[in-house]
Amino acid sequence: MSVPKVTVKKDNSTDTWFIDYRYDGCRRRPRIGTDKGEAEKIAFEIRQHLMQGKDPELEMTRADNKERARNLKLKEFWFVFAEDHLPTLRPNTQALYRYLMETISNYPIAVLPLVQINRLVIAQYQKQRKGKASPATINREVQLIKSMLGRAYEWEILERDPRPGMKLLKEHNRRDVSNIKPEQITALFESLPDSISNICEVALFTGFRKETIVGMMISQVQLPDIGDNGTVRFEGKGGDHLVKNVGPQAVKILREAIGNRTEGYVFLSPNNGVYSTIHKTFDRHVRKLGINIACGRKLCFHDLRRLYATWMLNAGWSLDKVRDALDHKDRSTTDRYAKFIGGGEVFEPVLGRNGENPSKSGQDLVSSFEI
Repeated sequence: MSVPKVTVKKDNSTDTWFIDYRYDGCRRRPRIGTDKGEAEKIAFEIRQHLMQGKDPELEMTRADNKERARNLKLKEFWFVFAEDHLPTLRPNTQALYRYLMETISNYPIAVLPLVQINRLVIAQYQKQRKGKASPATINREVQLIKSMLGRAYEWEILERDPRPGMKLLKEHNRRDVSNIKPEQITALFESLPDSISNICEVALFTGFRKETIVGMMISQVQLPDIGDNGTVRFEGKGGDHLVKNVGPQAVKILREAIGNRTEGYVFLSPNNGVYSTIHKTFDRHVRKLGINIACGRKLCFHDLRRLYATWMLNAGWSLDKVRDALDHKDRSTTDRYAKFIGGGEVFEPVLGRNGENPSKSGQDLVSSFEI
């Protein structure tokens, strides 16, 4: 095999050195600087890559990335990750990632180089967070760290994928909301600011996820001039494009939120932008009212979706219909969401008679539940 021609030359006009060579039929002349010894060293590396049939610039970029990774800390890589990856996510997911990273930044793992983060480091982080957050919250933080490490591996900043062996904590997934009374939810909705209360009501009346409601655009909503029902188009959790019927209660709220506008988000924050988060306000009012689910933990926003499932089940809907309404892929998930309520309470279904996305108002669920 002939030795590829790689020449070190000097540009007298700038007093800098450059390397002259050809790869894949194209001439390349990368500039190195004023140090001839450094130029000759790089020329040797280029020659070695050419003899192996590799693209020298690509290989040297990979080598530079690997070297950077030895010192690139997690919190430093966050900015690279955020700039490249976050724009592909929904606004509320972007806000969640930023919120999670703020928490992670308060712990030693944030200042560790990426190459040092392994399953033992993750386990130590989980130990540090125990008692300060729920297993579900800690798992979301770890999932973000794993996502960042995965990107670093895909971008060849890391030589190997460090994620195998990183285990999540066992979550208490069986949140039972069957003890929650309609009057408690009424009191909560009345205490919340109107804009956030409207989002919560839509969640209860449709079973939609928070990110679907907060990120809902006017263009996704179809509200016919005649009739009380409407439809909403959105992307499901698994990426499927869905069209769901919504009943009179949700339609009324959507009409009021949209008003005469023809574009933009359905629900606007006080500064006329998209809501970045509503958790703090929601949680503050829940704590003030002392609304706890069966296990004693406070009611969370996602529990409105569980309430929807539970109340629909007790209103006479089959678990299969509830599953379709909630867009669950697995019936076992619906089984965890919906609970039969004892004590002889009767729920009268009045909406969703077409079998799609049932929804009902407070007074139709229980006479004392009025919104």
